[in-house]
Amino acid sequence: MHIVHLIDHREEKTVTALREDLAGALAGVSHELCRVEAGPLAAMRLRSALRRTKPGDVVHAWSLRAAAIGAMSGIRSPMTATIAHMPTASDARWLMRRALRRRAMTLTAIDAPIAGAIASRCGLEAHIIPPGLDARRIERGDRRAMRMRWGITDETMLMATVLGDAAEPEDELRGALAVGLVEEAGRKLRVMLRAGSTASERARRLMDATRRGERMRITPDLAELWRVIDGCDLAIGVGGGLPLAWAMLAGKAIAGMDSEHVRAYVRADVAGLLAPPHSPGELAKRICRLADDPARRRELSQAAQTAATECFDLNRYAQRMHHIYDRTAAGAPIDWPALAAAALPADAGAA
Repeated sequence: MHIVHLIDHREEKTVTALREDLAGALAGVSHELCRVEAGPLAAMRLRSALRRTKPGDVVHAWSLRAAAIGAMSGIRSPMTATIAHMPTASDARWLMRRALRRRAMTLTAIDAPIAGAIASRCGLEAHIIPPGLDARRIERGDRRAMRMRWGITDETMLMATVLGDAAEPEDELRGALAVGLVEEAGRKLRVMLRAGSTASERARRLMDATRRGERMRITPDLAELWRVIDGCDLAIGVGGGLPLAWAMLAGKAIAGMDSEHVRAYVRADVAGLLAPPHSPGELAKRICRLADDPARRRELSQAAQTAATECFDLNRYAQRMHHIYDRTAAGAPIDWPALAAAALPADAGAA
């Protein structure tokens, strides 16, 4: 079997890791990459690039945009698509929706909120296949040296990161505001935000205006969360998706917003403490509880890691995707309930 992966020119590194780890776990499958470029001629360029596809090849798109441009290119190979991020306004444009509806393909999402957003915004059905994560990616090094690179020399200072595929851009800002309230309450806490987001820039301006810039570190390092998460003491979940899954797999207690996006990953009071959405004050109280109670923080950390290890098993994900590839190549229907229950045929294999 041969899989041609359609990747967006702006692919998130969490999606890159998901795709690479899947390829490494599949037995008897060859892979090649085809990048979907930007611009009005993207479909034409893609059609030219895919001329080498042969009967039996499967084209796997890793974003709604890549899937739509693949559909518009007129390629005849069977297609599947994995959606790992909430659809954006540009994903729901009429031309994109039209292309996706007119081209038969197998569409999956990594969680229920993403599948629901695809249904409501694009009018498409996406089946839920939880992602597979490789825990070996998580860098377990010299935690003290890592924190010193961030400017933290106080051993009693806690480090948190605001993360998650948020439903609203303001949710990331609310997470940063909650950290400010935690510090005002007398706890020692610093926070990392991902560079490049609108919310992180607004948070930076707010902190600078209040002369509290030392509380926050805005860094591109969070794009590859598995490289830095071990240096953090807890995670502030403002959304779900791959970032929250990685934090749980690394064994980080979660203080999060009680939204459908976070609840898809975090069981309240088992793997994390959840606060009403849109309330930085209530979120700050949950963070304070974790900061004040190391034993409870460890308990939630272990529960989060256990849940993530079970839910995001890479070999099971590879088995499911192998089955999807087989059925898609054959033009045969997929028994989605059986697949969700991991009732897999004997020939669906992982390395």
